[in-house]
Amino acid sequence: MNVLAALVAFIFAVLGASLSTEGIFRPDELLPGAILSLVASVALFAAARRPRAATALAICCAAAACAAGYLPTPLLLAPLIGCLYRLTVLLGPKPAAWWTGTAVSAVILGGATTDATPTGGSVLLRTVGVALWLLPAVFAGRMTHAYLQMVEARAEEAERRRDDDVRRRVSEERVRIARDLHDVVAHHLAVAHAQAGTAAHLLAQRPEQARELLAGLSGSTSAALRELKATVGLLRDPGDDSSAGTTPAPGLDQLPELVQACRAAGIDVHVVNEGRRGGCRRWSSSPRSGSSRKP
Repeated sequence: MNVLAALVAFIFAVLGASLSTEGIFRPDELLPGAILSLVASVALFAAARRPRAATALAICCAAAACAAGYLPTPLLLAPLIGCLYRLTVLLGPKPAAWWTGTAVSAVILGGATTDATPTGGSVLLRTVGVALWLLPAVFAGRMTHAYLQMVEARAEEAERRRDDDVRRRVSEERVRIARDLHDVVAHHLAVAHAQAGTAAHLLAQRPEQARELLAGLSGSTSAALRELKATVGLLRDPGDDSSAGTTPAPGLDQLPELVQACRAAGIDVHVVNEGRRGGCRRWSSSPRSGSSRKP
C-alpha cells in the first residue's frame, strides 16, 4: 500500500513538474523536477514509520522545486500532501498544524525567489493556492485521526466488557463449585455426625450396635472423601477418567442410599411421595431414643 501511494504520488508530481501556464516561467528541463519528485515520493513511502522526518524532506523538495521555477500545483505537491495527511493521522491535528504552516511558508518563499516579475495570477498561484491545496490534507487527516480514536475507544470498551463478563462468569462458577462441594460432602458428613453421636449414646448400653455404627461411620467418611476427590479432580482436569461415574452434586436419585445410611445411624426415616410421577419427593424423619438429630 505504501509503495502504491508513493508510486502514484511520483507520477502526479512528474506531471505537475511538466505543467506550464502562459505568462509564468517554467524551467525547460524536466529532470530536476523529476528527481525532486522521486525524493519526495520516497519520503512519502517512509512517512508511516518516520512521519516528521518524511514531512520535513517533502517540504524541502517542494520548496526546492518551487525555487527552481516549477509551478506549485496540487500535482507537484502530491507527495507533500500525502506526508501531511499521514502526519496528521499518526500524530494528531496539533503537530500537523505547525508542520502545515512550515510547509506553506517554505513553498511560498521558494516560489518567491524565482518570480522576478510577479503577476496577479502568479501571486495567487504561489501563495493562496499553496495553502488551499495543503490544508485539505490536514482536515482529512484530522477526520481520520478522530475516527481511529473512536474505533480504538470502542475496542477498549469492548475489551473491558469482555473482561467484566469473564470475571462475572468466573465468580458465578466459583459459587457453583462451592455449592456443588457443599452438596457432595454435606450429606455424608451429616450422616457421619449422626452415626458418631448415636454410637456415643449407645456405647455403654448397646456396645454391639455402637460398633456397627462406628463401622458405618468409616464408610460414610470414606464416601465423603471419595466424592470430594472426584469433584476436585473434575476441577483440575475435566477429562480425567478416574472421576467418571461419580456425581459432583447428589440428586434425588441418591435418596434411598441416604435414607439407608440415616437408618443405620439409628434415625427413623419415613419417605412420603406426593404429586404425580416424576415430581419431587418429600421426606421427614423421626429420631429414635428421643434424639432430635436430622440428616
